[in-house]
Amino acid sequence: MECDSLVKLLMQSVNIDSYSTSSDFIGYSESCSLQNGKEVLDVFLDFFEGEFDKCILLCSVTQNIIKEEFFTNDEKENINHLIRIGWIKPDKEAEEIQKEFDCYNVENNDIDSLHKLCNLVFNGCTYGHVFFMWKEHELIVYPHDDVGFGVFAPLKTIGESIGLDFLKEIKKNRLFEVSIVR
Repeated sequence: MECDSLVKLLMQSVNIDSYSTSSDFIGYSESCSLQNGKEVLDVFLDFFEGEFDKCILLCSVTQNIIKEEFFTNDEKENINHLIRIGWIKPDKEAEEIQKEFDCYNVENNDIDSLHKLCNLVFNGCTYGHVFFMWKEHELIVYPHDDVGFGVFAPLKTIGESIGLDFLKEIKKNRLFEVSIVR
């Protein structure tokens, strides 16, 4: 499926201006500590292990220029890596970020890049939108800078069931607050 069709599908589920007001919003997890990023990312990677080859990354993201001068060397290296593979577009304008998404087929061997991208989002090093879509299941998951993930899926779908199970799995770790709205 071409990227324009995937973006239209995304926009049917996600209100880009206010994720939590989206009709398909299921809920989110968050932590008050950046130190917990590894734990929630491990849950994400373990929960969807073996399923990333069915996932499409839809992103419209650039580096956070306000924080750029404070990036650690690791963060700079990770941004440069993601720019090289095309997942981050440097110096994107705000209007482009809201409207221009790129789509990438994710492979099970992209775990290192997924790890880098999510950590950059958790640490506030990016500006824009990052979504993981499992079209077959009508499921969309996104990392966010409150060190967690949010989930979208239409009611009474396999995606809803998977999304709820994912949030419940995160909730088992008491380091995270999980809010399920349905």
